[in-house]
Amino acid sequence: MDISKLSTRYQVVKAEKEDAEMIYQLCHGNPLYYQYCPPMTTVEDILDDLDACPPNVSKDNKYYIMFKEGQQLVAVMDLILGYPRKEIAFIGFFMMNADMQKQGIGSFIVDECCQYLGQLSYKYVRLAWIKDNPQSEHFWIKNHFVVMKQTTGLTVQEKLMLAQRATGKENVMEFIELAGSRYSCRKFTDQKVSKEEIDLILRAGQLAPTAVNFQPQKIYVISKDEDLARLQNCKTNCFSEQLAMLICYNKDVCWKRSYDGKSSGDIDAAIVTTHMMLQAKNLGIGSTWVMNFMPEMIREEFNLPEEIVPVALLVMGYPAEDGVPSPRHASRKPLEETVEYL
Repeated sequence: MDISKLSTRYQVVKAEKEDAEMIYQLCHGNPLYYQYCPPMTTVEDILDDLDACPPNVSKDNKYYIMFKEGQQLVAVMDLILGYPRKEIAFIGFFMMNADMQKQGIGSFIVDECCQYLGQLSYKYVRLAWIKDNPQSEHFWIKNHFVVMKQTTGLTVQEKLMLAQRATGKENVMEFIELAGSRYSCRKFTDQKVSKEEIDLILRAGQLAPTAVNFQPQKIYVISKDEDLARLQNCKTNCFSEQLAMLICYNKDVCWKRSYDGKSSGDIDAAIVTTHMMLQAKNLGIGSTWVMNFMPEMIREEFNLPEEIVPVALLVMGYPAEDGVPSPRHASRKPLEETVEYL
């Protein structure tokens, strides 16, 4: 990678040992960061960070870089290429000179970095921040990073918000394209869906709106071969899926309309299912929304509590070569038949 192309405005150089004191001074000017991620760094910590890599990552993919304007240090970034997957670049650390904050400079640097990484065929940039740090959360969300999942742990450093953004417009599927290209895939390969991809799909469901934000959904992830076999006993169709999600709602939690007592449960569950279905498509994972199952058999097979109501099955996997759209997929009624302006 030609690091000079990461910025059109600033000089980008690789940090060396003799730069550790300068980097320390920049970090020392940001005490709020270390309130949420203690302790305050030291020169020795920075010297260690210059060479530190995640497990199984080559040092050739590690770039601890400085953005400079003349002799002034503007920002530092710890960038790992191809981590955790080859199409992803990971920002392990980014910090601005405190005197240059709130001027749009940090956003400018991040945006240019993402654009150049996109030119190098990296589709996404990923990072994490300490959960309770409002400054970090505001900055990264403002810069189009979307939270994928939250990790928990005993220490502050283990309570992380993991987020990513696409590197450029060419890597963002327009919504109308995404909605139109998603189809009911009825045949899958034997490739398993990764835990990371499952987490992203579940995160999309977590973001779905529900009535009064009561979030009554209950999602059962079915991925073990023996459990998928048990699921097959509860439905008649078989698509050789490698993953299934049973979307339910808790009838004691969902909102009910006061005028007639109508429950929002089915609608809430359907919105959640739609979000997850489209997220799966965005990851290249096929799906079919299955309604033709036996609810009471599923309840018995998977020991569902009485208050949990099954609504939909989302069966998923990587599409097989012949797992193509049905002839009916592209057939749509004219808007004139389905829309009326009052």
